[in-house]
Amino acid sequence: MKPLAVAMLTLPASSYCEAEWYEWSAFHLKLFICFKKSGGIMVRHRKRKTDMWLFSENDMRAAVDLVSKGMSLRQAAAKNVNFGTLFRYVKKKAKANEGSEILMCPKYNSRRIFTNEQEVALVSYLVQCAKMCYRLNTVETRRLAFEIVQHNGLEIPLCWLEKKMA
Repeated sequence: MKPLAVAMLTLPASSYCEAEWYEWSAFHLKLFICFKKSGGIMVRHRKRKTDMWLFSENDMRAAVDLVSKGMSLRQAAAKNVNFGTLFRYVKKKAKANEGSEILMCPKYNSRRIFTNEQEVALVSYLVQCAKMCYRLNTVETRRLAFEIVQHNGLEIPLCWLEKKMA
């Protein structure tokens, strides 16, 4: 394959258009060679390399309940839950009061600012603005989100207050 690419680059071109075509085709031929060397497989869906955050709240609650009833951590962790994560949630439940409800879901849910309803309302407003040809860029959208948070009195990180935007 490589000699073919060299041959295409050295072919004489009678006009500018042909020279441009040879340059373009040689570039794509090099891409094709690299594609073949890499195995020739383009993936549509990437395989996960880790099992991080692949548990549901119900699985975690069930595993924590099993540990509180006397089952060992390792045996309970065999129920589709990571051992280290289960250990962290068991400690969290032991520290919490009896009546208090603790979240048994990944960390990204505990740091959310907007509820699902508020997020859907913001998205629908942005789509409506775009349909009326009044598109907001990213900075304006972040400022709008900050104003909504201030109006609703939600808790926000300190960096939002410093920058006056999300």
